[in-house]
Amino acid sequence: MFSRPRQNVSIVEYAQRLRDEREQKRSNLDERHRHLFDIIATRLGIERTEVEDNVLDSQNSHIMDQFFISDGTQYLVFFYQEPEPENNQNGADSYRPGLSPYAVRTGTNTQKPTKPKVIIADLQEQSLRGICLCFLRNSKKTVISGQNIVN
Repeated sequence: MFSRPRQNVSIVEYAQRLRDEREQKRSNLDERHRHLFDIIATRLGIERTEVEDNVLDSQNSHIMDQFFISDGTQYLVFFYQEPEPENNQNGADSYRPGLSPYAVRTGTNTQKPTKPKVIIADLQEQSLRGICLCFLRNSKKTVISGQNIVN
């Protein structure tokens, strides 16, 4: 996703920067993007705004634009899955999950269950699990426009 804040940047400033980046990406969306978001939301039974926010936060959001252009990618793959945990959360090392000191006594993990998110998949880089939604194009030579995307 986005890089972690540096030591000299406050959490509030970092959160504001992330919101600004998301809104900048949102301003570049058009009816092609929204059409795909509507299909994904309908198939998954979630709100389109949730799909849109998840995709805009994705590090692979640029892959959608490659799908729309002439000689672009032949397919576009989305997965609805729980996000991968980040290493070294709350001071835990990569071999142990972040547990509270009391979790050893009770045997429960204090990490909140994460809600699944819609991500754009780069099939060469990511381990994927969950529900897959795949969009294919008939011809790489044709630009996908707002008029022909419904075909």
